Amino acid sequence: MNSLAPTVPVSDELANTGVRDLQNRQPQQSSVADDSADGGPETDLPVPEGELLGGRYLVERIFAEGGMGVVCLGRHAQLEQPVAIKFLRRALAGKPAIVERFLNEGRALAALRSEHVVRVMDVGQLESGRPYLVMEHLEGIDLDALVDRDGPLDVETAVGYALQVCEPLAEAHALGIVHRDIKPENLFLWSGGPGKDIVKVLDFGLAKQFGSPRAMAVTGPQDSMGSPCYMSPEQVTTPQSIDERTDIWSVGVVLHRLLTDTLPFDGNSILEVLSHVLSAAPLSLRDARPDLHIDPELDAIVARCLEKLPTLRYSSMNELAAALTAYLEHRRTARALPPPDETVEFEPDLPVLQPVFEDDNEKIRIPGVHARWPFVVVFAVLAAGAAIFQADRTGRIHVRALVDGVLSPVRLGADVPLTTRAPSVANLGLTTRGIFAAIATRDASGNSALRAEPERDTGLGVLESDPSAPLTDEERTKKDATYREYLRSEGLTPLNEVLPTLDAPASN
Repeated sequence: MNSLAPTVPVSDELANTGVRDLQNRQPQQSSVADDSADGGPETDLPVPEGELLGGRYLVERIFAEGGMGVVCLGRHAQLEQPVAIKFLRRALAGKPAIVERFLNEGRALAALRSEHVVRVMDVGQLESGRPYLVMEHLEGIDLDALVDRDGPLDVETAVGYALQVCEPLAEAHALGIVHRDIKPENLFLWSGGPGKDIVKVLDFGLAKQFGSPRAMAVTGPQDSMGSPCYMSPEQVTTPQSIDERTDIWSVGVVLHRLLTDTLPFDGNSILEVLSHVLSAAPLSLRDARPDLHIDPELDAIVARCLEKLPTLRYSSMNELAAALTAYLEHRRTARALPPPDETVEFEPDLPVLQPVFEDDNEKIRIPGVHARWPFVVVFAVLAAGAAIFQADRTGRIHVRALVDGVLSPVRLGADVPLTTRAPSVANLGLTTRGIFAAIATRDASGNSALRAEPERDTGLGVLESDPSAPLTDEERTKKDATYREYLRSEGLTPLNEVLPTLDAPASN
């Protein structure tokens, strides 16, 4: 919640107790009580000016007034600390039942230890019998004035304030005390220090001890007390038999007011409001302010608080607090999660598979691991280049000779071995008996090869004899000599003279 801005003097006076100034502001609906205040606003101090109250407190001025009492600004004479002193209205001081109700507030506050209730420092009575309570002086603003000034509160702030209200009420209920008048005017936002806004529950003057004979004596069937817009149905019809679930109803109405700046039950008169409380369905948060987009879960929590039958509401203030706390956790968790279409990138060491859909094809991406095939291709090319360079440098492969060669498909003879061609014989025609090799070449695998053709007709008549007839030694010698002479005339070298040079290390 943002820090509270300074207010005008009248608002400052109102802020010190959270009680509305009846002279300057009209309440939305005045409290209902058969023992309402008699007469107009009080203007005289309850004690003479300068007189010490109880021998310790100096009363300075009246600054706020409610239905049952007036609140004066006072000061502790010895400690010189400001205090708030609440007196029962003079017109009511002679009515024992009202005096008892006023003293109930002191008893209830004194029994509570929560920081979310105003602290009672002293209690006493004037010589006339008029009772008073000395309470801590608070600076801030009540939640009703806050909403009037700023409009609806954001969800987390409003729910956080409601949780602060649940704490002291749960403690009071454990002691058998029901507040009966929970409303924004009785919830005071006190700045407890930098960054710490504390909600304090005020005005336990209507509190009653439920489930005891004393409660029946103090509160009868005729005492339908409270603020109409915040009263539960049973508080209207059977106030003598109410329990803690009437405060749960009131907290639901308060939440509705804080979140929407509207009321679930409203009307143009007290009777119309009470009629709606008893018989009409409450206005939901989402219907009251559709522009605020309030979560259905929170709407359901408030709706359960406003069930007509107490048995359908939360059974205790602790149960309501647990529901509100769980809602806040769900809300914060949902806000922390990414939108459904957002891909979350994780650190590479997290073994999480994240499905990614691209062009209607489902792919599985391991977050942090990117496609590496381009790097593999580049690395392979570089490695191949380095290998070729090293082979050329050591003489295993002569790159320039290979580039200069003519590559074409070949037919190999069975007696022609494959071997690496040396640069010195790169352009020689290689021959052997029965096969003529016109030029050197390479096969499809890149190995050295010979382009083979059938033996040529030399025109010397050496091939005229029957090729199938076996040759005599004389014929073979003559044929070899004649063919060798032909090869020399053509500038060719016999293959058996070339092959030994291929096996030798090539010279650069």
